Amino acid sequence: MSHMNELSEYIEQKDMAFTELTLRELRTLNLVDLVRSRSPFWYQSQTEGSAGQLIAKIIDAKLTAADEAFAQSMIAELTTGKGAATRQEYMTELGRRANIRRRATETASIHAANRLLSQFVDEFCTQSCAINWAKICSFVDRQAA
Repeated sequence: MSHMNELSEYIEQKDMAFTELTLRELRTLNLVDLVRSRSPFWYQSQTEGSAGQLIAKIIDAKLTAADEAFAQSMIAELTTGKGAATRQEYMTELGRRANIRRRATETASIHAANRLLSQFVDEFCTQSCAINWAKICSFVDRQAA
């Protein structure tokens, strides 16, 4: 049991550091970096919904990718040479921490979405507040070049 407590504490420490990094990134996330993080094809596939929903999808995709990368690195670190039962225990603990992390970053995600939505509307919406897909795609293409 002591081993699992030590493991849980180790995972918690790593996860808390990752959570702090995620919170810092959400506070400093800017529209240019956010918009450039997706391809024009991704934007074109997101034709349903509002600008707010689009921003939320982009932020969620960014957080999900970061969570997956963190989990993969932790699993690789913790499970190398371990049996299937041990790997399952580690994955269960990582999943529990991921749920805690999502709750911890939820408010920061909402604040980032609100801030970025205001900028997005100013930059990428028409006078009638429709999303200007051509402008987004053109911007992303220029950023990629």
